[in-house]
Amino acid sequence: LDLTNENTMIEIISLLYENGLDLNIQGVSIKGEKVNTILGDLVASIHRPIKVIDWLLKHGANPNATIFPQNKLIIDIVKTSRNRKLLEVFQDNVPELMDHSNRRLRSGERSLNDDSSNESK
Repeated sequence: LDLTNENTMIEIISLLYENGLDLNIQGVSIKGEKVNTILGDLVASIHRPIKVIDWLLKHGANPNATIFPQNKLIIDIVKTSRNRKLLEVFQDNVPELMDHSNRRLRSGERSLNDDSSNESK
């Protein structure tokens, strides 16, 4: 995703939020499967829109929600991520949950598998 798309996503989510959207709604699909929160879907996606994730966290999105079908907490998936920008946005917004924050983040080490190079700030 490029920055323009992220800004558009934020504009749409912001308008919905201002009109009552619950950022933490987690329901069941028509097929009866559990559905992720918006934050959960974005953290689980291949192209993680960091700016949108940051906006969601700043507006009360729950980092402790479960991501389906993995049945893992968002924060636990983030803590094991190699995406430096994702780690930083969670460290900035929910430092109390990142108490065992990734050593790579603190040391400044970059992984060969760091996928943040494909994402906009």
